[in-house]
This record gives sequence, C-alpha cells and structure tokens, in this order.
Amino acid sequence: VDPICDSTKYSLTRGPVKARMITIQEVNKVGCTYSNKTCPVWMYNYLSNSTSYGGTDNDSAESYYWTMSAASYSSDDAWYVSFRGYVGNDGYNTSYDFGVRAVVVISK
Repeated sequence: VDPICDSTKYSLTRGPVKARMITIQEVNKVGCTYSNKTCPVWMYNYLSNSTSYGGTDNDSAESYYWTMSAASYSSDDAWYVSFRGYVGNDGYNTSYDFGVRAVVVISK
C-alpha cells in the first residue's frame, strides 16, 4: 500500500538543525512508491545488494534506511527505503537495525 502523505505525526523545530532524516512526503515527491524499483537510483544506491536492482555500488551491511515518518497505524513502525528501490513499512519496526541517510539543509 502506498503511503498517504497528507499529514504527519511529528514536528521538527527549525533552530540550529543542519541535517535531518528524509520524510516519506519528500521520498514520494522524487517518485518512490511501494512498487518495486520506482525510486531514482540515487535514493537506494550504495545499499547492500543495490547493484542487483540498478545501483552501481553495494554497501557491505545496510540494505534499508529509515525515513523520519511513522506509519499511520503504529508509532513503532516507520517508513523505510529499500535496496530494491521502493519504500515500505510492512512489519519492520524501529527495533530493526536499519541505516539512516542525512538530508543536509543549506540556507540560501
């Protein structure tokens, strides 16, 4: 099921924050859906096994990374990006040891 991105369960104070995790809304804006291989390669490249799905390099450990967005049905389940080039939240909760990727915020 694709994420419904019309609300959020969190807030982020904009003080001295220079980097943060990506949100599911931002992931959707670049084309990532629940379907296999809909994300642009740069979203899942350098994850373990990503070369099997169009990536150019594999990481030795991480196959998924978390977004900052919780699933609507549970605050323990969060959306993630997969090495297969899609997003999901199917049964993986925050106790799983997934990686993270930073979104760097640059002031203009």
